Amino acid sequence: MTPYQTLIEKSWWAVLLILVVAAFLLGRHVPDLRIHAGTSVLLNEEDADLAYYELTRPMWGYDEYAIVCPTRDRWIDAEGVKLLKALVADLEAIPHVESTTSILDVPLLRQEEGPGLNLTKVPDLTSADVDYDRAREELLAHTQAANNLISTDGRSLNVLVHLEMPPESKELDPLWSRLKGESLTDPKAKTELERLRPRIEENSKRLSVRRQAMIKGVREVARKYEALLPEPVRLSGTAFLNVSILEHLRSDVRTFGIAAFLLF
Repeated sequence: MTPYQTLIEKSWWAVLLILVVAAFLLGRHVPDLRIHAGTSVLLNEEDADLAYYELTRPMWGYDEYAIVCPTRDRWIDAEGVKLLKALVADLEAIPHVESTTSILDVPLLRQEEGPGLNLTKVPDLTSADVDYDRAREELLAHTQAANNLISTDGRSLNVLVHLEMPPESKELDPLWSRLKGESLTDPKAKTELERLRPRIEENSKRLSVRRQAMIKGVREVARKYEALLPEPVRLSGTAFLNVSILEHLRSDVRTFGIAAFLLF
């Protein structure tokens, strides 16, 4: 019998105790595990097209939003608009929601016959005395709203819920994007990026807290309105996907960690 076999046979309890203590000590550090789920982990940081994207991205604002997709037989009538206004009001009351975008915000330019249009008072679906038949015809054929904010059959909507960005994001984000775009050709930009990285990471933590709070509220509102609609309220958007990916990753790490401990 080898010395190893002798040790296992006579002192198996000591080996087991050591393994249990080691697992406990290592397990205490699991909460410190950090998972980065940003799209940057999938991108080639040396790509010239990515550099151009980074330089121009701040021109188009922020893409931190959730999409709420409710469905009913008809939205563009008095009952549908009333329900949509209530839904939008509940979404805008969620913490850290800056604004929403829906068919309620689309100007209605064909409410009257003839070429005349009072540009100081352009109606929308929230206006009094809206002609819903005209509004429905206009919105379902609208070059921007149709298939973006409302399906062409008039049954499904997209309501965009925009996250309120932390004040520092509005300062750092354009600067960070510009420096990343310049970093391929300018060594000074790389140095400045490293100098800003601690502030960027701290701001990202604050943004993550806001994002998770907003998505929690969006989910609660969606559950509330599912009781009033014939189909489930579907959710999407960059903020929602970011939170969902992190939740699934945490769940997988926890599940496989427990399984590995029990089985091995």
